[in-house]
Amino acid sequence: IVKEITTRQAEILRYIKTYAKKQGYLPTYDSIGEYFGFRKSAAAKHVKALMRKGYIEQGRYGHKIKIKTKEKV
Repeated sequence: IVKEITTRQAEILRYIKTYAKKQGYLPTYDSIGEYFGFRKSAAAKHVKALMRKGYIEQGRYGHKIKIKTKEKV
């Protein structure tokens, strides 16, 4: 079951999907934070919220993320 997300979380998820499509790989916390103007730690908190809600999962080595759902945001 996928839970509802906030507007900011939807923006971040959209950014992750767009970044992956353009770059061919998923963004790091650093690149997410840089894009939205906040620190890596804040980016990590947003990503972890998306993980808890079932939208993405942690990558194999812990520094990248993986889109888990194909649902539109």
